[in-house]
Amino acid sequence: MLKVFACASALAAAAAASGGVVSFEIFENAGGVNTAPVNVGVTLTDMGGTIHFTFTNSSSINAIITSVYLEVPSLSVGSLSGGTVFAMSSGVNMVPPPSPANPAGSIDGYDTVWGGTLFGAARVGSVHNGINPGEWITLSLTASGGATAASVQAALASRDEMRIAMHIQNVGPNGENSIWGVNVPTPGSLALAGLGGLIVVGRRRR
Repeated sequence: MLKVFACASALAAAAAASGGVVSFEIFENAGGVNTAPVNVGVTLTDMGGTIHFTFTNSSSINAIITSVYLEVPSLSVGSLSGGTVFAMSSGVNMVPPPSPANPAGSIDGYDTVWGGTLFGAARVGSVHNGINPGEWITLSLTASGGATAASVQAALASRDEMRIAMHIQNVGPNGENSIWGVNVPTPGSLALAGLGGLIVVGRRRR
């Protein structure tokens, strides 16, 4: 697979043109690991006919994002389709589809039944080929019918129309824990937040 790398300045410029960063909360933490230092997010950016979803990892402990998932959306404005891995930082080696094909089944009881995976990616080989702290990957989806980064963020903010999930492995000082995260339903602006600083409460989509 051809890996495409983008410079940090270009990524920062794209982030500046986007509407904000989607934050995450845990829906499965079987090992009960302390997740306060785990800090992950997704930035949405309009690219003219496509929307970029850039997954970042700013954790201050061992924590590697090994699979990412975009749910089949039911958007009130426009639609999303297709999907490609647009770019990734030099330490990342991830390809579609995600593995497993859908997030952990516990998301169905935590929130509501997962509507299927539209697009996603998983690490190739070693767990260290995922998104380590300081690394990132950008997925690109086709936007049509008036869908924009802002309208998709609004859908994610309510979590009624679409969700983003991720599998995070090698969590903690000994790397023995695995957790699953889903985007936070947040009114108004979406800000990056550490997983441990969020109240984890079960919610169901209407």
